[in-house]
Amino acid sequence: MLILRDALGGWRPGHGAGNDPLGTANACWAEIVGEAMGKATRPVALEGEILVVRTTSAAWSHELSFHAERIVAALRARLPGIAIASLRIRTGLVSARPKSTRRGRDVRVTPRAELGLPTSPAEDLAAAVERLRIRQRAERDAKRRAGWKDCSRCGVSVASGAFCAPCAAVTTDARSLAAARIMYDAPWLGFTGTAELVPALTLSEYEATRLALLTRWWDRLVRVRARGAAAVDGTARSVASSFILLKTNMEPERITPAVAKNELGDALYALLYDNEAKRA
Repeated sequence: MLILRDALGGWRPGHGAGNDPLGTANACWAEIVGEAMGKATRPVALEGEILVVRTTSAAWSHELSFHAERIVAALRARLPGIAIASLRIRTGLVSARPKSTRRGRDVRVTPRAELGLPTSPAEDLAAAVERLRIRQRAERDAKRRAGWKDCSRCGVSVASGAFCAPCAAVTTDARSLAAARIMYDAPWLGFTGTAELVPALTLSEYEATRLALLTRWWDRLVRVRARGAAAVDGTARSVASSFILLKTNMEPERITPAVAKNELGDALYALLYDNEAKRA
């Protein structure tokens, strides 16, 4: 009889990259491309020496293409046994990453007996309401003894941080909206200038808002290009100008026709600006 110990004696674990290069590429993808791009892009196949990457929009495809050489070099360093020569970018549905189920501290529901509350049924509705009020107060006191704090906005108990999740989302959305308005009117300010006008704005919030705006504006410009001259107006040109400035992080006086054509493409540039020059 073959003993299991003898059968496994010579076995050694293999390298993950050799067994599943696509899985390894996905595992290190967000670290290589950054959190924001990692959410909007995903490696989906390895075809020979070409890594196929799916993006959520044309704007993200455009953004990813600018970083292709750096990304390929980083992937080669992570996957030395796999030859990756280039990226093939496709627009489509990007599946979400698995989310961690653990948030903050472990929360345990305190039994009634530990709170010193009665466990027998209440006599009537008024007694039940009073018991509920007492229980809520007892649970709040227990959380405070355990180190919980009150949300700075609504007062609910939170295990960590200054805000509960809903209030944190509201304050983040408010900052992002204020930042988006500034990015549209004065995209050349960058993070430093925008943060001076939007208190508590973080770099990650700024980048997420910037990339979301670039995606939205590029989608609109694509529709303008598809519809032709009838869709070109002052708003379309303002969107194009903001897109170029925010995409390049350059000051307005440094934007030349060559820079604009490089970002918009010859056809869209001609549609937006050449026709205007002819009318002038």
